[in-house]
Amino acid sequence: MALDKTRSHTRGLDPAEGYSRNRRYVQDARDCTVGPMPVQTFLNAFLPSVPVDKEKEVLSSKGAFKEVPSSGSKPSDIYEPLLVALNRSAKLRSCAPGLVFENTSINSAEPHTPGFMKPHICCYTRRNLDSVHDTPASSRAELGYVELFIEVKPDVALDFFVDPSPETTREDCDTHDFFTRFQNEELKLRAERVFGQHITYAMEIQARQHRVCLFSISMSGSRARILRWDRSGIIITQSFDILTHPELLSEFLARFAFASDHQRGHDMSIGMATQKEEVLFCDVVTKYIKDQLDLVDDALTDAVAKHYQQGCVFAVRMFVDDSSATPSSSTPVADRYLVFRPITSPLRLLGRATCASAICHLLGGLLWSK
Repeated sequence: MALDKTRSHTRGLDPAEGYSRNRRYVQDARDCTVGPMPVQTFLNAFLPSVPVDKEKEVLSSKGAFKEVPSSGSKPSDIYEPLLVALNRSAKLRSCAPGLVFENTSINSAEPHTPGFMKPHICCYTRRNLDSVHDTPASSRAELGYVELFIEVKPDVALDFFVDPSPETTREDCDTHDFFTRFQNEELKLRAERVFGQHITYAMEIQARQHRVCLFSISMSGSRARILRWDRSGIIITQSFDILTHPELLSEFLARFAFASDHQRGHDMSIGMATQKEEVLFCDVVTKYIKDQLDLVDDALTDAVAKHYQQGCVFAVRMFVDDSSATPSSSTPVADRYLVFRPITSPLRLLGRATCASAICHLLGGLLWSK
């Protein structure tokens, strides 16, 4: 369940509304997109350099993506050879050490239907790979493990953005319209659908994970743009050709691979609950539902399952005033709460990412948080 900006739509990512929802996202994106940002400036601003002692673990960028065609008739013409290049390794070196890239677009019951579609390529850590492989095609749980994703268009003509020419002055760049003005209506609709779907993936991943920001890559033929998403909008790089400038994509992936979880965008104030805390959470939720709804047996089990699932309870630190201190000397102290998945998430691209969840204090009380 999710809420839109008017709080009137609670159907979340309903597949029946996929196309209209994507069009709405594209319109919203026009008000909160910044670009094009020079690629090297983007890398220096948002990701740390590769540690000197780790450089030996990274493959050379020379010819790294030479098997990727400049264009194709369908996305798989691009992402299949790209996937091979991303996972290539030699003599303990790889493109992104510790990370694995997989074709997630085929792991769907309806791979061409909005609401069921998945990104062409998703990046995971090796430690999460078993959990990803355990998810059935009908599930979207693997999006809860995504580190970054890549969405592919077969041709540069479907790029939703246009960079100013190299001869453009700084003053003209400030007034440049970053959004492509399509002359062909059919091409415009295709590009809008693809970009809208890209936005949908980013929003769903951020709803499934505790994140501060998220990175993704948009491919148009052999040309790439890197995107950074947060609740204030999207920052997008200039377009670059991975055939003539493979070092740019290689540097991004290497930096990303050696970045910390925080630098990759994860919210580090939230972590997994301990086994003891999870038992406490389950007991408190069960007692609360039983008292409120007077349920027993299977009915109680089904009701509890909406708020508790084994292995999916998180612990979050919240700062509260010390109740034992006087008002004049009170200082915030960190308190620990347990939380399960939210029952509502935002459908807006921009603004507060308000989620509503039942939370449990370690002393045993059940509260409501948003």
